[in-house]
Amino acid sequence: METFVYYSFDIVIDSRSEWCRLIENELDWEICFVMRDITIDLAHPTDVFWNTEAIYEVFKDLDTSLRIAYGIKSVFENHIKEKRL
Repeated sequence: METFVYYSFDIVIDSRSEWCRLIENELDWEICFVMRDITIDLAHPTDVFWNTEAIYEVFKDLDTSLRIAYGIKSVFENHIKEKRL
């Protein structure tokens, strides 16, 4: 049985706010850009290097890819902090 956990957040891409879901299932992570209908497989949310590479394959823009990867890391780390409180 697969379980899915997701974190919903907005991120700004090309001056537009994009609704995203960071999804964790049993062994994998992915980010879904809901309005663009794009899903990208990720490494662990804190792995900025590999996530930047995966995101770059779709967006073809290094600055955007880095901002999204750091945004994913921030959302994940903030969620972990909230769970500890």
